[in-house]
Amino acid sequence: MLGSEQVNALAAKMGVDPAQASHFLAEYLPKIVDKLTPTGKVDPNADHQQGLAALLPSLLQSLRGEAPGGQAAQP
Repeated sequence: MLGSEQVNALAAKMGVDPAQASHFLAEYLPKIVDKLTPTGKVDPNADHQQGLAALLPSLLQSLRGEAPGGQAAQP
């Protein structure tokens, strides 16, 4: 579980409001874990850093409210 200090620090690094960072984490952290552990278990041989790096562009687009490809998401 992340505390308010961690969420505030993450929000500051991302340049967003802490409430927005909290919402983002609540929505996307389970999806990130699912993508990095597709069998429900941590694969000790997998390159999780590379997997996370591959997810980051789409996560950042989502945070900015963009659809994949850099276009504004429809409300």
